[in-house]
Amino acid sequence: WIDGLFEEHDMIEVVEIPETLNFVPIKAFRDCSNLREVIINGEDITEIRESAFEGCINLETLEIPEQVSSIGNYVFKDTSVAFNHLPNTIKNLGVSVFENCTEIVNFIYPESLSYVPAYTFAGCSNLVDFSFEDENEILTIDGVASEYTGLSAVILPKNITNISADRCAGCENLEDIERD
Repeated sequence: WIDGLFEEHDMIEVVEIPETLNFVPIKAFRDCSNLREVIINGEDITEIRESAFEGCINLETLEIPEQVSSIGNYVFKDTSVAFNHLPNTIKNLGVSVFENCTEIVNFIYPESLSYVPAYTFAGCSNLVDFSFEDENEILTIDGVASEYTGLSAVILPKNITNISADRCAGCENLEDIERD
């Protein structure tokens, strides 16, 4: 598979990633507007590369396998996925991964990550409940990580050492930010 292999193919509705791959290529399915479901087979896929599913506006069903350790920039930007967590195997997360994913309502951030990248949840207007796993070692939350979400309260992990002042810019419902 090469980068951009199925980019902008409007006829694709369901994709099954074969067991023979160990990554989903860059822009593999970018802007496949009718893609609804992705099935990832096998135990060798450890990486979903940049913009792999960006702009798949009808993408609703995709399970991230436990062995995935890296998700690139913009991977699920502008999709309809309703993720509520990531596997604890994720070690690298790019910027804007869930930007404009309006179907995300609640999200539990995995303890395997020590930072929240910029624009991670920007534009997730229905995101109202965001929390960190119990043993989370979050040290940094980059700027506008949750810009323009529906968040009403945020509880930050006790170990946090760096938070950008504009982390929740435009969060009109935000009433309370507390530290665990």
